Amino acid sequence: MIFRFLILLVLIFGFVELCPRTISREYLFDSSTTATPPTTRPITSAPGTGEPATNNPVTGEPVTDEPATDEPATDATEDPVIYCETCDISTIAPTLTDSATTFTSTELSATGECKTTQVKCARTDDQLCANVKMTANGSPIDAVSTSTDVTATLTCAEDGTYSSGTITGITELACEFTECAPPPCTLCDISKIVPTNMPPGTSFEPKEMAYSCKQAEVTCSRTDSLLCRSIAVLGDGIPFATVAETRTMSGTVDCGDDATYSSGPAMSITQLSCEFNECEDPTPCDACDITTIAPTATSMEAGTSFQHQDDTESNGCRQIYVICQRDDSKVCSTINIKATVSSGTVMLKTASSRSNLRVIL
Repeated sequence: MIFRFLILLVLIFGFVELCPRTISREYLFDSSTTATPPTTRPITSAPGTGEPATNNPVTGEPVTDEPATDEPATDATEDPVIYCETCDISTIAPTLTDSATTFTSTELSATGECKTTQVKCARTDDQLCANVKMTANGSPIDAVSTSTDVTATLTCAEDGTYSSGTITGITELACEFTECAPPPCTLCDISKIVPTNMPPGTSFEPKEMAYSCKQAEVTCSRTDSLLCRSIAVLGDGIPFATVAETRTMSGTVDCGDDATYSSGPAMSITQLSCEFNECEDPTPCDACDITTIAPTATSMEAGTSFQHQDDTESNGCRQIYVICQRDDSKVCSTINIKATVSSGTVMLKTASSRSNLRVIL
């Protein structure tokens, strides 16, 4: 009897274990606990496809079989660098040790083109040089030079460096000015050719002017009261400046490429001199009196008059202005001023349709 009871108890226990457990209603709807979102349990097969499903999140994008890459995505393609537009002349400019020289550059190419740059070294003083050149990396480059400057043209290569002819990859420019000296036309010395024996009562005055090439004004003068028929300035005995009836005469001489002064026909002058011809006391020409030859009032036509202005000096001699004029409003068809000399009457001046006439005596 006991044996049957044990067998029945074992069967009941096994039946209870096979029944699903139930969860109390209070546990499911307990408001004191926070609802936890359900977790997604993996699905072993995709519905309606027969294909196995994966645990990857849904993206909404079509799935491809292409493998993923680690390259970063870019929004636009970058423009390539064109190195022949990037050369900078300032990085290879020469270091100038002579304060009387300068370096300049000019871009010849347009924007967007490979650079072409003109470079120039020049002197800022008046010296002339026997040898002027430009070098790149220590070697002479193709250039145009004068005695005062040198100019070359550089091109920017595909590697972003300047080149000139066969010289490429230029890293440094240099300018050379050798055997320099002032131009010969600045070396003349007027003091070495001035007259040494001036006659009494005369003087010689030089005035040197420092233009790009020297020039000098030289003046021969009388310092007494004598008036000369002519005065000349000569270079090595050749007159190059002459004037008549005067007390002074000036001329100019120019310094040439042979470092000597010249003027007109007098070339490479080694000695200047002055020539004073027929110089006399001018007292007689200062003693004239206009009242002794002026027309009398009774000889003048009615409504006319004879006037004279104050005397002036011209090279020590008296000079006077005489005027014949009408004092009324009439205009004459002609007006004549005549003078009586030992040989007769001479016409000094005539004019038409005038009311006055002036002449210098």
